[in-house]
Amino acid sequence: MTYMYGEGKIEVIELEFTPNVYSNMIDKFGKDIHPKKINENLYCVQVRHIINSTFFS
Repeated sequence: MTYMYGEGKIEVIELEFTPNVYSNMIDKFGKDIHPKKINENLYCVQVRHIINSTFFS
């Protein structure tokens, strides 16, 4: 499959992040993410995304 950001399979992935990058998460994955609080300094979210070299860069 070819998408806007290259080829690859869409996967469900879980990402952990700190509150200071939440706006970046919305920019990358949209407003329809539902983060779960792990502790005071860490959240996690599951998103669907293509895993390829563009994702890792």
